[in-house]
Amino acid sequence: MRSLFAVLGGVAGVHAATYNGFPNALTCSLDDTTTATRTAAEVQRMVTGPAGTLIDPSASNVASGKCTSLRIPYYNVSDGAFGLVAFAYDEASDTYYYCLGQGAITSDSGGYPSLCTES
Repeated sequence: MRSLFAVLGGVAGVHAATYNGFPNALTCSLDDTTTATRTAAEVQRMVTGPAGTLIDPSASNVASGKCTSLRIPYYNVSDGAFGLVAFAYDEASDTYYYCLGQGAITSDSGGYPSLCTES
């Protein structure tokens, strides 16, 4: 009986991550004619871990998208078949902040990755 209480107590203490500023959907260009859309839940799964590559220890140094004032680590992640999602992660509060989404370089993106459309 004691181990059952320990298991239940452990489950009750589980903390769910918080996701701040994530769009309901993110649509990114894959090329000049094709786009892909991911739901908020799909994008959140992409970043959770935190996943991806640490770009800078302070998102404010990168001045990227919606994260220009955040002094927490800044990451990029891509699932290969979609675009790139940039986010900041506050480990102390287990909070993920959406910064921006980028798609492929297209003929009208000026040689830079295109910005994804948020909805």
